[in-house]
Amino acid sequence: MAADWYYARNNERHGPLEVAKLRSLAQEGWLGPDDLVWHAGMVEWIPARRATDLFGADWVGQLQELVRAAPPPAPESRKKSGRRRRRPRGSEALPTVDWGHLLPRHLLAGGGAFMAALGIAFAIIVPSRLALACLVGGLFLMLSGMYAEVAGAIERGLVQAGRAWVRATQLRQESQRLKLERRRLQLEVERTRRRDAEA
Repeated sequence: MAADWYYARNNERHGPLEVAKLRSLAQEGWLGPDDLVWHAGMVEWIPARRATDLFGADWVGQLQELVRAAPPPAPESRKKSGRRRRRPRGSEALPTVDWGHLLPRHLLAGGGAFMAALGIAFAIIVPSRLALACLVGGLFLMLSGMYAEVAGAIERGLVQAGRAWVRATQLRQESQRLKLERRRLQLEVERTRRRDAEA
């Protein structure tokens, strides 16, 4: 396989990579659907969700086909008056859902959140070890499914903390420099006064 794929993240270009490596980055969550990708022969960079099979397009495509093939809902039953219920304006066309960015780990996180909610409900009704196990297990599953997002949040937090520390250090150094400059000017003023007094 040719290593001719590139991706851009946070205004930085990475690559060249093989398509298999790019696919694994997407499935692990390090490459988002809105990150841009490009390879030789493309006119311009495109969002990763539009690239073929980066985000599990096989099962997502099958799910979309099933939704499209589902029969339309039955017409509304008539009320006793014989009149049909009117729909609000603008509700004729149902919005389409883009499932392209949904990964199996997101489903795992959703299941974990549901399990944690059950654990909280059980703990409120009857506090027990089972309720605690549901809560802890659900939180673990939720964090396992959202590891990329959690890691990204931790990374952003560490970067922000590092920037704040650097800025605080720079401000301290500037403050010390200004104190030294003020002290130097005071000494210069005293020296000038002594010289004038001697003259």
